[in-house]
Amino acid sequence: ILGAGESLSGRLLLIDALDMDFRTVKLRRNPECPLCGDEPTVTELIDYEQFCGMPVIGD
Repeated sequence: ILGAGESLSGRLLLIDALDMDFRTVKLRRNPECPLCGDEPTVTELIDYEQFCGMPVIGD
């Protein structure tokens, strides 16, 4: 956004807050991913209240 620093594009930042340890892991796009692949099958959010059969607390 600011053009400052290094982008995490293609990487996942893992943070161990207890030890204050930071690691990055390289990620590759999976063309068969059901959410973001070439032919996604997950196209909408799930209704967890209906799926679990329990009301959401706080609604």
